[in-house]
Amino acid sequence: MSRYNRLVIALVLVSGVWSAAVLAGTPLLIDGKKTLYQRILTHPDAQLRSAPGPGGKLVDKPLPAFSVFYVYGRQTIENEPWVQVGAASSGEPDGWLSAAQLSDWKQTLVLKFAERSGRAPVLFFRTQTALSATLNDPSPAGRVQALQEQAKAAKAGQASAGELVALEPVDTAVPQDRFYLLPIFNFSEAFTPGGQPVSLLQVASIDPGNGLQTQTAPPPRALKTAMVFVIDTTLSMDPYIDRTRQVVGKLYDAIRAAGLSDKVSFGLVAYRNSVAKTPGLEYVSRVYANLEEGQDRDQFLNLIGNVKATKVSSHTFNEDAFSGVITALDNMDWSDYGARVLFLITDAGALRSNDPAAATGINEGQIREAAQRQQVKIFVLHLRTPQGAKNHALAETQYRQLTADPNPRLGDLYVPIPTGDVNRFGAEIEHIAGVFTRLIQEVATGKPLSAPPPTATSVTDPKTKAEALGYAMQMDFLGRVRGAQAPRVVTAWVADHDLANPAQPAFQVCVLLSKWQLNELQQGLKLIADAAAKARVSPQNFFQEVASAAANLSRDPSRLRQKQFSNLYESGLLSEFLEGLPYKSKVLGITQDLWLSWSAGEQQDFIDELQSKIKLYEKFHNDISNWISFGNATPGDAVYRVPLSALP
Repeated sequence: MSRYNRLVIALVLVSGVWSAAVLAGTPLLIDGKKTLYQRILTHPDAQLRSAPGPGGKLVDKPLPAFSVFYVYGRQTIENEPWVQVGAASSGEPDGWLSAAQLSDWKQTLVLKFAERSGRAPVLFFRTQTALSATLNDPSPAGRVQALQEQAKAAKAGQASAGELVALEPVDTAVPQDRFYLLPIFNFSEAFTPGGQPVSLLQVASIDPGNGLQTQTAPPPRALKTAMVFVIDTTLSMDPYIDRTRQVVGKLYDAIRAAGLSDKVSFGLVAYRNSVAKTPGLEYVSRVYANLEEGQDRDQFLNLIGNVKATKVSSHTFNEDAFSGVITALDNMDWSDYGARVLFLITDAGALRSNDPAAATGINEGQIREAAQRQQVKIFVLHLRTPQGAKNHALAETQYRQLTADPNPRLGDLYVPIPTGDVNRFGAEIEHIAGVFTRLIQEVATGKPLSAPPPTATSVTDPKTKAEALGYAMQMDFLGRVRGAQAPRVVTAWVADHDLANPAQPAFQVCVLLSKWQLNELQQGLKLIADAAAKARVSPQNFFQEVASAAANLSRDPSRLRQKQFSNLYESGLLSEFLEGLPYKSKVLGITQDLWLSWSAGEQQDFIDELQSKIKLYEKFHNDISNWISFGNATPGDAVYRVPLSALP
């Protein structure tokens, strides 16, 4: 089954007589669903009317294209279907729309442009045939370049756009924090001549404009860089603390010499381990210098002069590295910085959420998602000292997952330091940090960075990876300064991978979740995690515990009598919107037999993963700037772009 099955938004509206019978103030449910309401997207120039039919009085001016509404009723007037709509999921409808002016949106799935750390701008084609021809070209990179030039000439009025409808901005990127709609209408699976699978998607692309309620930050006046060091300060770390201090001092001197002291700032967080287990450690994590303090060289160096390695041994070799990272993400004010980099410096693995001594209750995958939402890139410098040899493999696995980059050619931002060599460590820090300080210098002098060269192989050099990320940060900054928008396209065909380099994703797939949906998902996961924890002693009771939780939660009296279900989805504890999404859930298909076949460790890993997701959803809920409302929607109807990878 295709990964885009059930993702298609219907283009053909069903004809016939529609019933308008609906409870007052309640949208219509999607057929076969008990909690999911029907929603639609408006076409350009759609206009609300006070009543169905051409005789209805026009309500207000034309709506912004692809406004989102709930469906409250359907009627047919003189053989023309009409739809009663409202921006909120409760209350009075806003008016009626002709069905010809809208598309049903069965799954609120959208695309988001991937970072520009190595891919070409997306081409929007008029037809699927034209897109397929480019995909199958023996020299796709050359064809893509020619089409880009053609699009530029057409924009300047010097040529016809031909088979292209639009082109993603070339010299800037659509900012990662800018909201736009890229709904999927249709799809087709294809393969490149080399056998790479690619999905061809029919989409719309438009900025909701005045129909959008969001907190938009003013464009930045200059590109500024924040670099935060998160350092393990347990035994034997003094040489690395001292070398970090030396490197930062050199960076400050170079920045000051270039007259850019106001455009770069540093921060430092130290972490250790549980003070409940070992009181002599003094702290789990501590901010020694925030980004405001780190704007001043002398102040920063004086503050971190107090950072020393403890003389007390922790209760485990692994330390609470995740506490240090979360402290840096949550307690640093990153908002004024377009380039955001975090360096985790450690010689040990990290406590995971299943360790009672761990302070965060969140694991590497969810921390990575949280960092990506804040546009913070995490580099891990792993000091592979001889003393930690038995721990190296576990720590490497954790940190490669923590630093995994959406660009598969970059892989991850894990930097191993063989034998923990202090000089090698200092050189790597200096090389990587130097890339981001040069980024500021070149932008300040108007010299743009060179685009990363396309590559068919993975990049291994940390400095080259940093340069690719720096280019993406610069493109994002320029997009914010120039107010770059997604192309305004009513309908077009795009490839989900870079046509010039098909191994490179061009988009990230997200699902728009309302606040009540996210809360319901979090509550359902919590009940399942609690049931699994209760059943640890008697695993055979897991589904019985889930059934009990489902019955107590459900507002459906018949649920109280339901004791049997074949998998967790049928329990009713997880939201209906999960069914049919193009991702492979770790949770929905779990059966009693599968649960009982797992070892105690595998069952605990499952519980840990759920609890970590719950913590991540709390971060999504509190991410106020990225919640979006359309029109007169209520606060509970605000939506958030949740990556499919963040779903359970």
